[in-house]
Amino acid sequence: MAMMQLAKSNDRIVEFNMEANDIGDEGAIAAGVELETNRSLRVLLLGSNPTFWHDNNIGPQGGIRIAAALRDKNSVLTRLSLSRNKIFEAGTEAAAEFGAMLRQNRTLARLD
Repeated sequence: MAMMQLAKSNDRIVEFNMEANDIGDEGAIAAGVELETNRSLRVLLLGSNPTFWHDNNIGPQGGIRIAAALRDKNSVLTRLSLSRNKIFEAGTEAAAEFGAMLRQNRTLARLD
């Protein structure tokens, strides 16, 4: 995803808002890859936009990738918005991954 590549090449970006852009699992997986190495991003907004009530259509696979990155690699993100997506609709694997992430991640202060 080109926008995540932009964030990767610019270490001054501390907040990245991709709300309501229909990025799907592909975009969420790209975000997860970026979260593994990014050391400047503090806020990542991938949820819905309350003005338009449109989400990003992120499903379980995208959610699992983001949770894994935050569990194992990322130690700087403080806020993650995933509201109104479809991450937990297809079973418990994504929920288990987020549970594991929340037990290990010490920097994430806000998750919605």
